[in-house]
Amino acid sequence: MKLSLGTVQFGASYGVSNKVGLVNYNEAKKIISLAKKSGINLLDTASSYGISEEILGQVGVSDFNIVSKIILNSEKIDPRTIVRDTVFHSLKKMNQNHFYGYLFHNKDDLLKTNGDNLYSSLVELKNEGVIKKIGISVYDPLEIEMLISKYDFDIIQCPLNIFDRRLIKSGLIYKLKDLKIEVHVRSIFLQGLLIMPSNKRPDYFKRWKTTFKAYDQFINETKKSPLEICLNYIKTIPDIDKIIVGVDSCEQLKQILKIYKINQLDNTIDIESKDEELINPGRWMI
Repeated sequence: MKLSLGTVQFGASYGVSNKVGLVNYNEAKKIISLAKKSGINLLDTASSYGISEEILGQVGVSDFNIVSKIILNSEKIDPRTIVRDTVFHSLKKMNQNHFYGYLFHNKDDLLKTNGDNLYSSLVELKNEGVIKKIGISVYDPLEIEMLISKYDFDIIQCPLNIFDRRLIKSGLIYKLKDLKIEVHVRSIFLQGLLIMPSNKRPDYFKRWKTTFKAYDQFINETKKSPLEICLNYIKTIPDIDKIIVGVDSCEQLKQILKIYKINQLDNTIDIESKDEELINPGRWMI
């Protein structure tokens, strides 16, 4: 199954639509159990996701492939030491002996003076069998070209949704497939913004009222839920390897799975935005 489970909500309050804060342990356990029963085989986490890795370790995730990420805050470190320490500490927290994938969480870490050494440290761990695949998580798909020209990656994780189609429109997704690089997409609901009722959207987003008006009109005309529209759009793109979704409850995952399993595709929606102030949540001032 392409559908994968993001776990940032297990360790941090995340998403513009999140009203419950952290997912508690019992709910996390239910979510993981449902994911396993439903055929989801990959979990996405990070050392920077609060207590997410600890929760996964407590719940027990030995039946899943795990992708985690590292983010560094200083150049004044020994690359090999910090990478190895972070990787093995994360494995210990999750009771794992290896990662399916391990990603750089911030491209800027690779652009610093010790970037090559950081990358080499992951290659060393890959050669040891501690990591199966090396990758990077990007916020701007247009940065991919520069990164893959310098480093060999097995996985690229990046945003893709109805509003943010840069990965598709640039043709980069096809280049990645030609290079046999796995494509993991996230932010398919734009931190929940795209599936919020229109009357619940924060006033901050009124500056894009024309875009949202067209989106809301499409929803009304098709008589489909925003969840259906967002998932169906992603399902029309065959070159995606993994679709990462995060949830606040087991009930949310049930809804996503129900829609995902329906063989109903719709690629007629033609609404997108090139405004990074909207499509990059890191730039939101809320």
